[in-house]
Amino acid sequence: MHHVSYYVFGNQLFWQDTFESADVPGFSSPEEIKRKRASLDAYGQQLHYIVARLDKAFTPVRNGRLIRCVFDVGDGALFYFSPFPGEYLVGASLEDAPVDEADTAMGELCDEVRLARGYGGTPNTGGFLSEYEVEVEPDELVETERFIDEFNRGSHRPGLEGHFRAALSPEALHYVALFEGPSLCLSADLLRHPRLGSFTIGTDHADRRKQYERIGKLTYITVHRLDKTLRPLLGGGLHRVVLDVEAGALYYHRLKDDKVLIGVTLDQAKVAVAETMLNTLAKAIAD
Repeated sequence: MHHVSYYVFGNQLFWQDTFESADVPGFSSPEEIKRKRASLDAYGQQLHYIVARLDKAFTPVRNGRLIRCVFDVGDGALFYFSPFPGEYLVGASLEDAPVDEADTAMGELCDEVRLARGYGGTPNTGGFLSEYEVEVEPDELVETERFIDEFNRGSHRPGLEGHFRAALSPEALHYVALFEGPSLCLSADLLRHPRLGSFTIGTDHADRRKQYERIGKLTYITVHRLDKTLRPLLGGGLHRVVLDVEAGALYYHRLKDDKVLIGVTLDQAKVAVAETMLNTLAKAIAD
């Protein structure tokens, strides 16, 4: 992690970075470092409003507020971690730095902030604390095929439906969708599965699917706008976005030809596992 700052309602309280260290490449002058810090502050302010808009879109699915966002370009990433409503950490990992390690470090820092303010426990941002846990419940042994619901616009290459069905599981990945631009092409989900009953209390399955389609469209538009502004900061285009709420997460994975893969898990304990499943699916359908 090369830069960390703390914001309250969009106002920066303090920051720390390693930009003046010889271990951080890419800076040719003190003026360039000053410009980079100013750019990061501007993006930190913008995140207050960007996340507020995305957070509002999650309200109908009743899975809590956004607590973690990852904007990943491959060789770097911008992170948003919120220990409390209205307060958030912004982290920047620049080129040649492992994004997953920076992500884990930001989660640990967020937990330390909560503990310092007297809050017990952890929101398990990213699901990293339970990534390797395996718990088998009777509902997970129920045959899943009959609980899969699909939408198919028919504008994609044959065979994708099988990959989507295979990637779904009641234990981790609960909804997958393919978008072309902002338009939904194909989706499959397990929202009716008995294992997910406790995760969908108070919501209608059909309405939840519609909300995921809307969030997918909004995320596409948001990423399209962020892509242009973050490119000078991070040195590349966004290919991965994670929107982590208090109970689960939505993943955005850019494919080629303006196609986007969306995935959702409803279980916070399986956020890391579900993303692994979505990454596996993305590689399988990349061609």
